[in-house]
Amino acid sequence: MNDLEGRLQWIEDRFAINDLIVQYSIATDDRDIETLADLYTEDAVFEGSRGTIHGRQAIAEFYRERTAVQGPSFHIPYSHEVHRISATEAHGVTLGAVEMALEQRAFWIAMRYLDHYVKGDDGKWRFREREMRQYYAMPLDELSEGLASELRVRWPGATPRPAQIP
Repeated sequence: MNDLEGRLQWIEDRFAINDLIVQYSIATDDRDIETLADLYTEDAVFEGSRGTIHGRQAIAEFYRERTAVQGPSFHIPYSHEVHRISATEAHGVTLGAVEMALEQRAFWIAMRYLDHYVKGDDGKWRFREREMRQYYAMPLDELSEGLASELRVRWPGATPRPAQIP
């Protein structure tokens, strides 16, 4: 493969990874657990507000349980940075937000996803690792005073705590 072919392949891969981010948002909001699970490798690791989850099936079950107790959601990926490690591996950061209904209240989350992507034998890019770091997570009616607080992570039923992003 010459340099031009390699650069073109990386551009195609970069777009495919961006599509992965969008597919994640759509599948999560649509509660399409089968599609969502296929976006992860079999040995994937997801780290979020509920701890670390290992394996595609466990991640799918987490999403099944989580989406069953929340109302509608809208995942909004903002900016996305990707760095190539090799022809089949990359890592990246996605900045984003989620609007959702949780316990009959409007809830807003701003976060970063720290991702490790791998390209499978089928040519499809998937998440091998996905870590969510929260800038804030709180009911919308608390946002005006809560955003300036030290305790910006306020999940229902949990003690408010500092955010993972300063």
